[in-house]
Amino acid sequence: MDYNFNNDNRDDFTLKREAMVDKFREKNDLETRAQESLKANKAFMKLRIRICFLFILGGLVFFILGMVQVGLLIKSKHDCTVLVKGRVYSFDVSTSMSDEDSSPSYAPVFSYEYNGEELFYEGDTYSDKGRLYVGQEVDVYVDPDKPDHVYVPAYKAKKSAPIVFIIIGLILSVGPVVYSINDYRSVERYWENEKSKAL
Repeated sequence: MDYNFNNDNRDDFTLKREAMVDKFREKNDLETRAQESLKANKAFMKLRIRICFLFILGGLVFFILGMVQVGLLIKSKHDCTVLVKGRVYSFDVSTSMSDEDSSPSYAPVFSYEYNGEELFYEGDTYSDKGRLYVGQEVDVYVDPDKPDHVYVPAYKAKKSAPIVFIIIGLILSVGPVVYSINDYRSVERYWENEKSKAL
């Protein structure tokens, strides 16, 4: 009886020791996998930083172009002080050569009279026609020093284009950086939670 009792105790001790060894090995294996994953995550983060740098450069280009156009609009409103009546003379049509199913874009051509001379202003921003139509009367503000330099409040596409450029620039610059940082931190949090579960 004593032999069996001691043998049972020895078996319990062996089972507990093996369980502790297995748990220790499992913990070491988890730490090894975590370290390898975090190391790979850091290496991938370096690659993402390079890619983000390219996105930031592209975003800065869009942002600067948008700000330049905003500055030109403000300058036009400041310089063009003489109000005259004009009209929508025609539309310049632009179609995509690569996509035949895409809708055409339009840039209005305005006519106005200044000092007895009929002048034309060709819009350089293409979009849909909006509320403009041929023959529509519009207000035209003329720069008295440069009569061919005008500002047309009804030309909405000219105002919205800089805003679109600025928004695209901000998205390209900030978006990838924020996403990469959050993804990097989520991987770290995952392995921290796994380690805490193993304890």
